[in-house]
Amino acid sequence: MPKSKNYSEEFKREVIDYALSTHKPIKQICREFGITTGTYYNWKRRLLGDAETDRCDSEGGSGDSMEAMADEIRALRKELAASQRREEILKKAAIILGGRLRATV
Repeated sequence: MPKSKNYSEEFKREVIDYALSTHKPIKQICREFGITTGTYYNWKRRLLGDAETDRCDSEGGSGDSMEAMADEIRALRKELAASQRREEILKKAAIILGGRLRATV
């Protein structure tokens, strides 16, 4: 059975701060620091408290929140496509009207 490692409080804080400041997956961060995801979440719970951990985890979310995020992404993609179509129409209108204005001046 492997012997458990003792990490300093400073190291634990550095790992948590790094994880909160980057958009990398927790599994990847844990691999980089040589710790397990369970260890990470234990440290996070102890250092930030249960309420903060729950809030952060729900932002990354799963289940219902993932469905809500997927719905929002679909809606935003639709809105983006509509905006791009409007932009193309306005560009064409500017070219057409710009040519007419030059011809009359």
